Amino acid sequence: MSNIFFMCFQKNFIMKQYYTIIRVNLIIVAIIIVTIISLLITENIIHNRPMKSSGAMQSLQWMSEIRAFPDKDIPSDAYYKAYEYSMKHLANTIDNDAPDSWQ
Repeated sequence: MSNIFFMCFQKNFIMKQYYTIIRVNLIIVAIIIVTIISLLITENIIHNRPMKSSGAMQSLQWMSEIRAFPDKDIPSDAYYKAYEYSMKHLANTIDNDAPDSWQ
């Protein structure tokens, strides 16, 4: 009688372990599948959504066009010419409104 009880108990115990292993494996597989799907959805959303522009480049372009008015852009040699002009004509200009030393 005890031998039959032991066999039933052993069989029941083995089946519980088997079902526990199956549950754990199913949970692991479910977590992996959900992770993969969420990554694919996130990547798809990120790559299919157009990038938003801050508008800073358009603002800088607009300011540049205003300063270069009759032309579309400031000529590249004009920067150096302006530098030379400032060194020649504006370098000796000093604002004499400030006092010479602290009092």
